[in-house]
Amino acid sequence: MKANPPLALLLVAALLAPAPASTQGEGYGETHWGMTQQEVKTLYPQAQPLPRKVDGLTLLTSKGARVAGREADLGFFFLDDDRLARVMVRFPKKPAHDSQYITDYEELQKLLTEKYGPPVKERTIWKEDLFRDDRSRWHMAVAAGHLVMGSEYATAGSKITVLLFGREFKITLTLSYESKELGKLIEAARDAEKRKGL
Repeated sequence: MKANPPLALLLVAALLAPAPASTQGEGYGETHWGMTQQEVKTLYPQAQPLPRKVDGLTLLTSKGARVAGREADLGFFFLDDDRLARVMVRFPKKPAHDSQYITDYEELQKLLTEKYGPPVKERTIWKEDLFRDDRSRWHMAVAAGHLVMGSEYATAGSKITVLLFGREFKITLTLSYESKELGKLIEAARDAEKRKGL
C-alpha cells in the first residue's frame, strides 16, 4: 500500500525537528524548581526558615555558601504549596572599597555570560546624572540610589538576574534564579501580600 505523502512528510519533519528544550532538573545549584522545603534542607542542612513570609513566599535562608569564589548567603523561596520557585544569592561581605562593587558586578556578568550566553536584557538606569560622566565615581551613584545596573539571562526554564543597586548609601549585589513556569505564581503571591489589610 502506498504511503500518504503528506503523512510521510509530517513524520520526516517530526523526526528531523529539534527536541524541545527540557526544563527538567532546572533550578539553582543542586536544587531544582518544585522541590519541597524538606528536600532543599536535605541538600542545605544549615538552611533555616524565616518566621515571616517575604513577598508572600516562605523563605529558608542559608549562610556561608561560596558562589563565584565569594562568600554568599542563599535565600530559597517557596510558594504556599511548598514548591521552590526562586533562589536569591546575596554577597554580604563588604569589599575594601565601594568601587569594587562595580568590578564584582562586571565579573559576575562575565561569568554568567560564559555559562548562559549573552544577556537577554541589560540595563544601566540613571535616576540622577551627577556622576554619570565619571566612571571612577559610579559606585557613589549606586550607593546614593542614583544608578542601578542589571543583566538578565535565560535558560529553557529559568530566569537569572544579576543586580547592583543601593539605598541610603548601602550597596547590594545580588543574583536571582527564578522558575519561568512558577513566575506568575510568584507575582500573584506578591500581589496578594500587598493587598493584605486594604
